[in-house]
Amino acid sequence: MRRWGPLLAAALAISGVAQIPPAAALTPDDGRSLAQQYCSACHRVARSQPAPAPVTTESGEEYAAPSFRRIAARDDLTAAQLRDKVLRPHYPMREQLFIPEELDAILAYIVSLRATTGAAADW
Repeated sequence: MRRWGPLLAAALAISGVAQIPPAAALTPDDGRSLAQQYCSACHRVARSQPAPAPVTTESGEEYAAPSFRRIAARDDLTAAQLRDKVLRPHYPMREQLFIPEELDAILAYIVSLRATTGAAADW
């Protein structure tokens, strides 16, 4: 199988496939934009966003999802634990499907809020 390596590389280079640049790394700012797109129906993602309406659970209770700033203010929540909470959500949060790089950017945005989070986590 190794002997096909150079031939395959040459065929890919000729076809232009080998010249596709890798995706640029997403930033926390990209994460904010993605979170506004994917998460803002339930979570307040940025200060400029009004608080979303509470979600009504199956039992009829209203639940207000925490803002991203309040999530960031939790000292006991590591980035790995946050990732786990998104990938394995608890009720009433619905299961989310993310492209890994986009989830990384969203988590980077949340973590970046820790630098600006006071004890009150005012939004």
